[in-house]
Amino acid sequence: MKKINIVCYSEKIEHGGIETYIINLFKNLDNSKFNFTIMCSQKLTDRYDNEVQSRGSKIVVTLQKIYKSPILRTINNFYAFYKTIKKMDCDILHLNVCNSVTMAYGCIAKKCGVKNVIFHSHSSNISNNARILKLIAHKIFKLIFEKYGTCYIACSDLAAKWLYSENIIRQNKVKILNNPVDFSKFKYDETLRENIRHELGLENKFVIGNIGRFNKEKNHIFLINVFEEILKINDNSILFLVGQGELKANIEKLVSEKKISDKVIFYGVTEDIYICYLVMDVFVLTSHFEGNPITAMEAQSYGLKCFLSSSITRQADITNSIEMISLNKSPEYWAYEILKHSDNYNRSYIYNKIKIDDYNINNVTNKMQEIYSNLMKE
Repeated sequence: MKKINIVCYSEKIEHGGIETYIINLFKNLDNSKFNFTIMCSQKLTDRYDNEVQSRGSKIVVTLQKIYKSPILRTINNFYAFYKTIKKMDCDILHLNVCNSVTMAYGCIAKKCGVKNVIFHSHSSNISNNARILKLIAHKIFKLIFEKYGTCYIACSDLAAKWLYSENIIRQNKVKILNNPVDFSKFKYDETLRENIRHELGLENKFVIGNIGRFNKEKNHIFLINVFEEILKINDNSILFLVGQGELKANIEKLVSEKKISDKVIFYGVTEDIYICYLVMDVFVLTSHFEGNPITAMEAQSYGLKCFLSSSITRQADITNSIEMISLNKSPEYWAYEILKHSDNYNRSYIYNKIKIDDYNINNVTNKMQEIYSNLMKE
């Protein structure tokens, strides 16, 4: 039987949730049935190279120049994408989408002879930078290019409503596919936690954790303000921030100005993400929006009590134990809620409540494989 050739596209490859999804899918696909090539306009990290190459695949980069402006990157990438996809043996183009502008690649692919195009929504809103212009473009591109999809997927209900028209949703054409978690990798270990906290000098500290790219969507400024209020009540607290991003220097400056640098750890990016979850006492995500945050699910798999902004989908709560708080509430309110719900909770209890079947990496991958196979039968 001929293998199905999948080209899985993401606008950028760096350290983020979409990349985690793609790599998890790639590692668990049946290699006897599928060839899986990753494509992007810009590759900003070598983190995944060895993993991809060791499995006989590659990451194809369409643009050789790094564009800081997303508008310039997109304009230049339309032709670069056309030249690249035209040369590839592609049965299915799997487009991982944050806004409808990326749908235009579906049109280009169809013009190049690709029969099957999957639109896969991973976000639920758009950043504040040039927001009005982006929203106008989002509505126009959705209107023009949505029709080029042969399959419509979203990682949550909010992600579906953001990317697809009411007509597509009303006709039940959208498949909600949960972001997968490899639960075998994420499990709480008290002894290991104590050892790591000792190595990092975090013994007897109350550690508030956050994992995410430093950009406007993740709303780190608000998180810093919340943490400042927590310190007024519990001076023994530490804020543990994991990630990189264009606004990291700004957040470091804010922390310095507030004179709390000794209370905030900027941990950077790590391959050993389990260390980060183990040292935390609670996990806090103050994002303006998310598709369906993998970090929140991973945090729950470590039995962490999680506090998420109410602008995030409730589908992120896979243990029925997350506290959802509005960003309209004050930092003082957030601090009070975090401290109120964080006293002596049972991490093993939270872990045991996980809806494993719905988010298990093998189950989600099997559903994706079924979608790929069915598209080839149509």
